[in-house]
Amino acid sequence: MRIATWNLQRPSRTNAKRWLGLREQIAYVDADVWILTETHRRIVALDGYSGHHSLPIERIHSGGECRTSIWSRWDVLDVVGTHDNETSICVSILAPMGPMLVYGTIIPYGGAGQKHRYRSNGIDQDGQASWQLHYAAIDRLKQDWSDLKKRFPQHGVCVGGDFNQARDGRGRYGTVAGQMQLTGALEASSLLCVTEQDFFASGVFGEKSVIDHLCFDSDLATRVCNVQPWDANLIEGKPISDHGGVLVEIASQC
Repeated sequence: MRIATWNLQRPSRTNAKRWLGLREQIAYVDADVWILTETHRRIVALDGYSGHHSLPIERIHSGGECRTSIWSRWDVLDVVGTHDNETSICVSILAPMGPMLVYGTIIPYGGAGQKHRYRSNGIDQDGQASWQLHYAAIDRLKQDWSDLKKRFPQHGVCVGGDFNQARDGRGRYGTVAGQMQLTGALEASSLLCVTEQDFFASGVFGEKSVIDHLCFDSDLATRVCNVQPWDANLIEGKPISDHGGVLVEIASQC
């Protein structure tokens, strides 16, 4: 089973070359489940996927844009509510190894709600201190994940998306406090971030930090057999996204 996450930097259908480049990369990665952020409801054009999306934000989004989508080749059994349905989306899927919750989200960036309004938890926020909305969102996510574990005790769990913090030990983006807070939130629900790796060693990202992550419950984490990052391709000298993506492969049997 292949699960991937990628921030698409709000693709517009009016930019045909970038739109096509994103679609080609999605087809090339060939994940069974995608968690896409800063995305568009029609960006995945491949047969065999069903898509489920966070609610659009009226003053921000237009014509199919949304913050988070989950696309699955496997049957989606249910769409589960989250603490912030404009930012997060959770679905129950029937994966080859059994039922699984897939939870996609964006954790606010450091400057969210400072100079410009930022929509968080269903409220337009401004006048915030640096990283304040980031920390507040992690607290709500911790509660969400805890509640879901209690409601769906027989499900595997995958959490992913744009976490807006590097977790490779280099400290290039984010705060130590935020990284520790998120680690605690994951541990409280027995989740492990499997993308806490130094991807610089592979030469894929150069000096760029990896801030898009995938996390799994302890059983699924032991089945991870491959973690593969990729950087955004260039079109006319410009990257098709300001984020790279990451793919995780999970063995159906250990």
